[in-house]
Amino acid sequence: MAGSILGHPVKRIEDPRFLSGEARYVEDILADGALHAVFVRSIIGHARIEGIEMDEACAVPGVVGVFDAAGLGLPDMRAQNAPRIFSRPILARDKVRFVGEPIAVVVADTRVTAMDAAELVLVDYDMLPAVTDPVAAAQPDAPVLFEEHGGNVATTESFSSSTDGAVPEVVISHRFVNQRLVALPLEVNGALAIPEGDGLTLWVPCQAPFSIRKDVARALGLDRAAVRVIAPAVGGGFGAKIDTYAEHIAISALARLLGRPVRYVETRSENMTAMTHGRGQVQDVELGATRDGRILSLRAHIVADLGAYPQGGAYLPDLTRQMLSGVYRIDSIQYEASLTVTDSTPTSAYRGAGRPEAAALIERAVDMLAQRLGKDPAEIRRKNFIPKDAFPFTTATEAKYDSGDYEAVLDKALEAVDYQGLREEQRRRRERGDTGMLGIGLCTYVEVTGLEGGEFGEVRIDEGGRVEVLTGVSPHGQGHETAFTQLVAGLLKVPFGVIDVVHSDTALVKRGTGTMGSRSLQLGGSAIMRAGEEVVDKARRIAAHILEVSLDDVEQLDDGRFAIVGAPDRSLSLAELARSAQDPESLPEDMTPGLGAEHFFDPEDTTYPFGAHVCVVEVDSETGKVELLRHIAVDDCGTILNPTLVEGQVHGGIAQGLGQALFEEVVYGEDAQPLNANLAMYRMASAAELVPFERHYTETPTHINPLGAKGIGEAATIGSTPAAQNAVVDALSHLGVEHIDMPLTPERVWSALQAATGHPADGTKSPELGS
Repeated sequence: MAGSILGHPVKRIEDPRFLSGEARYVEDILADGALHAVFVRSIIGHARIEGIEMDEACAVPGVVGVFDAAGLGLPDMRAQNAPRIFSRPILARDKVRFVGEPIAVVVADTRVTAMDAAELVLVDYDMLPAVTDPVAAAQPDAPVLFEEHGGNVATTESFSSSTDGAVPEVVISHRFVNQRLVALPLEVNGALAIPEGDGLTLWVPCQAPFSIRKDVARALGLDRAAVRVIAPAVGGGFGAKIDTYAEHIAISALARLLGRPVRYVETRSENMTAMTHGRGQVQDVELGATRDGRILSLRAHIVADLGAYPQGGAYLPDLTRQMLSGVYRIDSIQYEASLTVTDSTPTSAYRGAGRPEAAALIERAVDMLAQRLGKDPAEIRRKNFIPKDAFPFTTATEAKYDSGDYEAVLDKALEAVDYQGLREEQRRRRERGDTGMLGIGLCTYVEVTGLEGGEFGEVRIDEGGRVEVLTGVSPHGQGHETAFTQLVAGLLKVPFGVIDVVHSDTALVKRGTGTMGSRSLQLGGSAIMRAGEEVVDKARRIAAHILEVSLDDVEQLDDGRFAIVGAPDRSLSLAELARSAQDPESLPEDMTPGLGAEHFFDPEDTTYPFGAHVCVVEVDSETGKVELLRHIAVDDCGTILNPTLVEGQVHGGIAQGLGQALFEEVVYGEDAQPLNANLAMYRMASAAELVPFERHYTETPTHINPLGAKGIGEAATIGSTPAAQNAVVDALSHLGVEHIDMPLTPERVWSALQAATGHPADGTKSPELGS
């Protein structure tokens, strides 16, 4: 890569405006005469709507209108990867299917008035039996959400590798639950829609502005060009801000209908039931192996919880299928999935999106195999790794791994943690019968990144020498402006201060896909790199034309100027070249005016970052409390552009992964009422529960893009969760405990301890272990 600044740590240039309060979020955007909308949401998990009484709310002074589904008259949102019968109404019509589903919307001159009036809207419910367990929902006698379909399994998937594999000598069979989570970005959902002529401008905190533009235009019957979507500063997304929400469309329709700006923002409790949830899989697994630990086959039947409507979550099981082989050479893989609707918040992408579920599945099964065979889990992993010299490698699930060195990352992680020393310490504790039981958990993972097709980039230089970089990705905390500025500064050899990065505005950027699937640098960055290279080439050609020398006689100097080789005093600056580029007389005959270029980078395939995590815990044998002691991460995301940004992504990813393993879970009651839809009840990790993370890296470049880069935004979440789960189970393994589902709360761990020692939690003796 050109320029010495590439690959070096650089502080984030966008941070000062966030730290000083200058950054503008949707709630900071001013709009004269804006009305405020508040949604009336279902308080019942499953019911028919017998009637909606809105008169009292309409009579409140300051209320402009109260609207139900009939009042807005909008088309349904199409079901994703499922039959059209599962399409979702913008506002519930005839039936509600989850607590938090919007039924009506109140529009008033102030938010307080709208909230007060919303309390006066009365919904007459005819309550129906509800189901939130996806396995129960898939049964023939379950309450049905969509009667016209006749059942809750929206669709099924299956895959079988072409190789049957040898007959295994050992089979590990178990059910794993990858629990439902909330995304909980710091900034909740909201929107501001401003009518403008025959169209509108929609300000919305999102990850994919062009996708939202498409959905809003389709719903309102507008040309896409009539809808401008802007994502200002966005306070986190984690995948949950990829989807277009029913509320976005409703707010846009209201602004057009009323001819005034309309805005809304969720409360935190609303957000925890209205914003899409993540994960939600029940996995029945069979892992076959030889007695010496060679893995032969894997069978997985997955029941995926889609929530009440098939949205982005309907695509995630296939990503799980793709990554079932993990880092191991497994000849035979069979997969089946039932994608099931339940009376709960719809699911969609959440940091990792289908890949953490696959990593948790295979890594737990591998640890169970090691325990069954009495072998070290590191030994079993090494025996089954895809070797370094086998890449590129196509797995039994037809994933095309680009590059990898799985043994190297494991070796580095084990060395960093002093693995043998820890095992000795564990042995001594067990011999003494210590109350604090030591657990060491491993995870070696691989994931797929660079999803969702190609990405747009543009670089142009104005007559004053300022550089404008336009990108189709849409940042929400990753540091894209820093990365792209660093990249272009290296290419053009100009200071950071003359570069402006433009993003997240469909009126300013020609096209874009957005930010998801750990794609931004490898796709958006590669597009910008190619555009920047074209600008450099164009500048050199213009300089050669003006200086009247051959192209080979022009070089780019360290200060960004273009000069005759060996005569640096005969040179032209980028500003001078940009001005000359506006004059056709100063250009070669085949060149269009302007010093700029655009590129759409569409790679031949995806990339596969990988790594090894080791988690060390202490489990209190008397209470089941888990204390984190250390967490070591060795991640490989290909060529690293900026180590500072990578460290930030890994740090946050580990925290979220440990959160799933030890703390987080969405809980519903039998009537589909959420039992922990607020921050007082939903358990999250805080700094007090976590430890300093020990981060290390290897770099194995990919051939898929010119940067050699792979994704890093989700990798640490994928690696940390199984490591922590394996660590807790490892602490109890000498007692015969083989598995505990996440989250590994003190109660759940204590119950496993009681069962293992012949004292079940209900006070009776275990018939297997007690006498």
